[in-house]
Amino acid sequence: MEYRHTLLQKNGYQVVALTRDADPAYAPDEVIGYAVVTDSGAKLREEASLEQARLYMEQLIEDEQPIRADDARPRRRKSVRPKTARLIR
Repeated sequence: MEYRHTLLQKNGYQVVALTRDADPAYAPDEVIGYAVVTDSGAKLREEASLEQARLYMEQLIEDEQPIRADDARPRRRKSVRPKTARLIR
């Protein structure tokens, strides 16, 4: 039986350590791999290292970010011309 032990959690995703031992308690020396799963438990991908799993989770989160229109074009610089007061007659 495979056991999952949550190591990282962010924006609806988790990186879990996978173990296959008779004891469901987490033991770092019993880890056989890592996986990225959704908060609902669906396994998206298995990785050999914690770092690879973390990078995959970060990529998923980045891919979900909407592209903002104002980030796509350079911003205009505001005029540095001083404002002058109008003379009222």
